[in-house]
Amino acid sequence: MNNKNKLLKLSYERRQGLVGYVFLIPWLIGTAVFFCYPFFHTVWLSFCDVSFDTGRIISKFSGIGAYKFVFIQQQFLQQAWTHLVTTCLHTACVLIISIFLAIILNQEFFGRSAWRVIFSLPIIVASGLVLSVFQKDLTFQASVTSESTNIFQNEALTEMLLSMGIGDKIINVVVTAVSSVVDILWMSGVQILLFITGLQSISPSLYEVCDVEGATAWQRFWKVTFPLLTPYIFLNIVYSIIDISTQSTASVMYTIRYYYNNVMYANSSAAGTGYFLMILALLGIITALLSKRIVYIDK
Repeated sequence: MNNKNKLLKLSYERRQGLVGYVFLIPWLIGTAVFFCYPFFHTVWLSFCDVSFDTGRIISKFSGIGAYKFVFIQQQFLQQAWTHLVTTCLHTACVLIISIFLAIILNQEFFGRSAWRVIFSLPIIVASGLVLSVFQKDLTFQASVTSESTNIFQNEALTEMLLSMGIGDKIINVVVTAVSSVVDILWMSGVQILLFITGLQSISPSLYEVCDVEGATAWQRFWKVTFPLLTPYIFLNIVYSIIDISTQSTASVMYTIRYYYNNVMYANSSAAGTGYFLMILALLGIITALLSKRIVYIDK
């Protein structure tokens, strides 16, 4: 009875907070069972010599030998760093395309629902296998056609940019982004959905004020739309980095699977742990840079 009275004396916000923690309990249990335990077990295996005996896994502590082999002898660190740079490039492209398409799909036009369904297909399918089949089909179509009918004219684009006096590094970035346009569109489904949600959460009265003040569409975007989308931009950045950096087709993931399939569990665990820490560090840097620049509606 006393506990019930104490609960009733709590403020409304405090009681709502307790209800939130209750709903978080299944998530916390799932995180502990399906993430924390496998992660710490993987870290332990990265410091051990792993062997098998009558169906049992025997792990014997051996120090940091696996880390030296993977990151120094096999140059896995350079491979992981190169892939993370590519991940950041693809993330930027995904964000730009997602915002652009979300703004279009948020407008009133004929067939809007159908186009929303089309751009939501990656979410519905949610399978890298379908993308792999699609890419192979594009590759096959390109191989049986002449260069003049290829889907992406990389050579023509490179020559055009060179004639404009643009540097090689910028050209490589642009050509890589254009060549990966199919992948980028496929990876933008969740981000488009989140940006549409963010756009619909903006009060129409803010745009009415802009119209009264005579603001242009460009000014409305940078003064109202973009600042109020910053929470969704941050969320999409985190999601995109995790999604792109852990794709099964990535060279880093292929190396980790190679060690695992060849019963080199210590090397596989060391590579996976090191790559996880690199992604975590990248997300920490991004969070530190963007956390103070996020604008919330209630503020």
